[in-house]
Amino acid sequence: MEINLTVLEQKFYNLLKRELFFSGMEIRTKISIRDLCKERNDIVIAYGRDNYLINDIIIDFVLYKDNKAIAGIEIVDEPEELSLKKGEELLINTIFTRLGYQFFRITDTDKLGEAARIIKKKLNK
Repeated sequence: MEINLTVLEQKFYNLLKRELFFSGMEIRTKISIRDLCKERNDIVIAYGRDNYLINDIIIDFVLYKDNKAIAGIEIVDEPEELSLKKGEELLINTIFTRLGYQFFRITDTDKLGEAARIIKKKLNK
C-alpha cells in the first residue's frame, strides 16, 4: 500500500535527505508502529486484545542506520494530528522508548530546515 506524502512532508523529506546525505542513514516513509515492533525480535511488545491500537498508527519518517531503525519523525501538518489524543501520543512515546529509538514531533512547519538540522545533530551525538 503506497501512501503519498503531503506537500509539507515532501518538503521536509527533501531537507532531511540533504542534511543526512553523508550520514549513512536511510529515510523510509509511512511506517506503521506495528511494523516497527515486528522488526525487533529481541523485544516483545504485547497488547493482547488492545492490539488494534497500534494497527493504524503511521509514523511519517523512520530513519535507519545499518538497516536498523534508530528514530521516528512525525510532522504535525494535518488538522487531526494537531488534536492527537494524549493517549495516542503517550503510546507512541512509550513504544519508541521501549524499542530504544528516538522520536521527534515537528509542530512548527515554518522551520522544517531547522528541524532537519536539529534532528541530524541529535542523532550524531
